[in-house]
Amino acid sequence: MMVTPKGTADATFTRAQTPENVFQIVSTPVLLLALFLFFSHLQDHVPYLRLPLVLLTICLLTALVSGGLYRALVESRIGRCLTVFTLLLAVSIVFSVWKGGSFQLFTSVWLKSYAIFVIVAALLTTVAKLARAIWFSVIGISLTALSALFLGTIDEGRISTEGGRFGDPNDLAQVLIIGTCLACALLCRKKMGWMGRSMILLMISVMCLAGAKTGSRGGLIGGLVVAAVLFFQSSAAGKLRIMLACLVLAVFSIALLPTRILSRYLAILGSDSAERELSSGESGSVEARKYLLTQSLYVTAQHPLTGAGMGMFMEAEDTLAKGAGIQHGSWHETHNMYTQVSSEAGLPALFFFIGALVYGFKNLNFVCRAAKRSRDPVIQDAGTLAFWMRLALLGLVTTGFFLSVAYTPEPMVLLGMTACLERAVRIKMATAPVVAQVVAKEPAYARVAPAPVALGRNAQFSSRAVANRASSEERAQPPAISTARRSRRSS
Repeated sequence: MMVTPKGTADATFTRAQTPENVFQIVSTPVLLLALFLFFSHLQDHVPYLRLPLVLLTICLLTALVSGGLYRALVESRIGRCLTVFTLLLAVSIVFSVWKGGSFQLFTSVWLKSYAIFVIVAALLTTVAKLARAIWFSVIGISLTALSALFLGTIDEGRISTEGGRFGDPNDLAQVLIIGTCLACALLCRKKMGWMGRSMILLMISVMCLAGAKTGSRGGLIGGLVVAAVLFFQSSAAGKLRIMLACLVLAVFSIALLPTRILSRYLAILGSDSAERELSSGESGSVEARKYLLTQSLYVTAQHPLTGAGMGMFMEAEDTLAKGAGIQHGSWHETHNMYTQVSSEAGLPALFFFIGALVYGFKNLNFVCRAAKRSRDPVIQDAGTLAFWMRLALLGLVTTGFFLSVAYTPEPMVLLGMTACLERAVRIKMATAPVVAQVVAKEPAYARVAPAPVALGRNAQFSSRAVANRASSEERAQPPAISTARRSRRSS
């Protein structure tokens, strides 16, 4: 009897296996192009065209017509969490200290990010489509890295893109960590040829160089956490390769990075001499972050249920500073996406936001476990993607402690990809037992014949086993024949 995975209805797999209609076929390349433009920074040079918005609107209409919204918002646990989170953000507008500002941020920023999750989770229905989406995302991120290296701005030795979404070095460092992990997922796929591997290695080198030149201390911590987890999860040979890669990266960093960037990195690792070489503004940024973290916790304590209003932390912090006798507040964001949500939307919103991230990790863990138990090449390929996507999500949640990125599209793209991957693997696992049932009904000789092929080099032993089994069956037949003869004599 075919066993359906716990917590998922049979109708889910029936709907997912229906043939794709023309809308779904057309929407896939449109979505891939939208992901490329979103990550590539190219749309920032022609913002008046609004190409990502136009393409994503087409994809959203396609998801609505094809029924993908049900998969993304109802069947997906991440979708349910983000839907409740959206409702709580809308409630925070009602109690905001500046309702107009919160409403503008809700409609112009969050609803777009929420729509991106819905589109990705609704239209990426197979592992092959997800791999293509990762390809286009990685190419876009590598182009952003090239743009920052050769056409970007340099502020105190730190590079960033010239305006746009990744105009801040810290935001750029975060997306480069995500892009590097996704590129490694493509690199480790078994079906990747040497030309593809060479291209991916080149993109990884560009992203690592650009990430190092951002001078982001939060990015450094996120990269170290990802590298540490990868080290402990790898085999002995893998650990050796990681150590060699880190050694090469350290040598090139010392040779290519400016002294000021190296001092920033060494200062966070505890070097007193490097700390003295930094400017007063760079040295005081750590204290400013601590102050903002403390103030965000105070604002959360004052508005635990609804928050101060979406995007209104700066106004609430200014009020706190004036109440403490300070002339004005710092007028900076929280630089922590978790306290950003708690101070602006309340603790219930933070609960569902973290819940979406937790379900993202659960989806990827499920796929990794399924790949270890399965010999299906599709599921094994999905396991490779899930392993590196888990590291990308880990880099996101780690760097999120130093960035106010809770409402940005990058987390939504990753969460949408995890929902797609988990659903595709469940469908594959649910349909696999059907093949086993058909094979079980075939005659005995049909099941014995493939045995030498399955055993490979031990084919001679399998043939001997087949001969022994045949002789044992022949020896088992005479008692049955003699019993039939005795029954005829007695009659």
